[in-house]
Amino acid sequence: MGPHIVYNTKTHQAEGPLVEFLSQHIAPAMNTEMNFVFIEMPLVRVLTEMKKGTVAGAAMFGYTEARAHNHLYPRNNFAQMQAVIAVRKDHPLEQIETIEDLYPLKITYVQAAILTPFVKDQNLNWEWTSGNNVWRRNLQKLAAGRAEAVYSPQVANIIYGAIDSGVEKKIRILLLPEPPQKLYTLFSKHPKHKGLLERYDKAMDKINGRLIYKEIMNRHLNSQLHSTSQQPAQALEPPQTQQ
Repeated sequence: MGPHIVYNTKTHQAEGPLVEFLSQHIAPAMNTEMNFVFIEMPLVRVLTEMKKGTVAGAAMFGYTEARAHNHLYPRNNFAQMQAVIAVRKDHPLEQIETIEDLYPLKITYVQAAILTPFVKDQNLNWEWTSGNNVWRRNLQKLAAGRAEAVYSPQVANIIYGAIDSGVEKKIRILLLPEPPQKLYTLFSKHPKHKGLLERYDKAMDKINGRLIYKEIMNRHLNSQLHSTSQQPAQALEPPQTQQ
């Protein structure tokens, strides 16, 4: 999920800040022979394969009790995420103050993905999408007028997806009035992966993982912004949240 991790269709390899973080910083701190292999697959399948033990872990998960029942969360989160709603720039909604502001909208989001507390309201109207490249597809639908609003639990996804799909000047990003949520690497409970979680947490403690990841992410985003021919629209620059 960009910008944290992106699958390069030309090289058929995973790239991005999270790949660099896990491969170049966490793996050496866990074990000199540790090697992470990154596989692209839809979210629902990832969770299923982790439960069976065929996948040892997966990156970029917010906390839910349901996932904690089936999988293992580490002590250490590697980042935080601020939830947002994106609308077309010509949409009348310019600020979100209460949940009632979202009631008139049909909101597009990823099936089986985490919902932050603010949007766990039964009166909201959702349109669910699945498969690969969902952020790019959802934002392209929004820019084309085929979606009214797009939700994301983390603003970085929307910023990256908008620039990557070339719609950054067509959308407005609105912060939701709730605290940032922690972002984790999730691990399988299967017995054959016993001890992996503990080694990961020790590595995070050893290298001050959150600080290193923040530095990697900032460098990556700055590089992406400088490589684009157009500057991102002002609507893509919400206030920064503390991590």
